[in-house]
Formats: sequence, C-alpha cells, structure tokens
Amino acid sequence: MLPRIQKFRLRLWSAALLLAISLSSQSQAQETTVKARHTLAILAGSFAVKTNSGQLSSIGALNLAYQFHISPEIGVAAVFNQGLSASSGGASIFTGFDIGGTYCLFSCVQTRQNFDNALLLDKTPKFGIDLGIYISQRSFQLSSKTVAYTGFAGRVTLGYYLFQDLRLLLVGSYAQLKNFDVTVTESQLLGGVSFDFDF
Repeated sequence: MLPRIQKFRLRLWSAALLLAISLSSQSQAQETTVKARHTLAILAGSFAVKTNSGQLSSIGALNLAYQFHISPEIGVAAVFNQGLSASSGGASIFTGFDIGGTYCLFSCVQTRQNFDNALLLDKTPKFGIDLGIYISQRSFQLSSKTVAYTGFAGRVTLGYYLFQDLRLLLVGSYAQLKNFDVTVTESQLLGGVSFDFDF
C-alpha cells in the first residue's frame, strides 16, 4: 500500500511541476506591452470657477496634456491649463499645471503582444476610460493682482480611437484649490484629440 501512495504523490508533484512550467512558458510567450508610450492631447471647452464671493462660467478652457504609459494600465501625466473669458474679450482668468498619475479601467492604449520573440501582434482598442489624480497649481487673475492656489484634481477621460494613433477625447475634471483660508473650486468639460507616438 505504501509504494502506491508514494507513486501517487510522485505523479501529483510531477503534474503540478508540468502545469507550472506550462503557465510560465505561456506567460512568456504572450508578453503584452504598450505599443506607443507617449500621448499628446489638445483639448478645448468650458470651465466654471467658484469662490466664496461668486461663480464664473465661460467657454474658453484650453488644455495641453502629455502622458507617459508605464504599462497598459498605469501612466503619469502633466497638463497645462488656461482659462479665457469669452465675455471679457478673451482675457486670461487662470493658468496652471496638473501633475499626477493615471489608471486605465480598460482599453485606453494600443498594445503589442510578443509571441516567443517571433511574432508581434498590435491591438488598437475602440473605446477606453482613463482616471487621473493630480497635484494642481493655478494662478487666478483677480481684479488687478494674480493669486496662486494649490490643491488636488480628479480627471476622467473617455477616449475613442478614430484611427490607429489618433483618438477623440471627452474629458471632465474637478479641482479643489486653496490659498490659506480661501478655497476655490474649478471644473472643466473639454473635447479634443490625442496622438500616440514613440521615439
């Protein structure tokens, strides 16, 4: 009876070892990476700025955004923001930067599958959702002086690949900023395009 139990254990360990080797070779055979690690986006739309004394809403929000994709899911990004007042002849209301990280819920970037270093398969998704959390800085033009505010911002990006490297974007952002005891909230709704590239 004992030799049979030992043989059964040996067979069980052998099957487990073969399964581990098979899974390891399969993961190596299908390595997935980002095809183009850089994305540049140009966006325009509307903004709303709310303070303790009132609120200003206008068309004239402009964004220039850069994103570096560490993996298909995770990236880092920097955004330049400017708000122009349409009712004041295009006068600048605010400028500033956002720097932070992004997480893709699904299918945000083009991917490349490498099969045993012999076959490359590129995939371009159609639709994706990207979430971002940022450290934000804004300089607001208040009356005759410029006041700087800092805080945090959240950003949601909906993307649709129109062509292989070109996406249509719809972006919503919300920032809460402070200067000592004064709090300012800023929201933006933007549309635009992005271009994926690599060096």
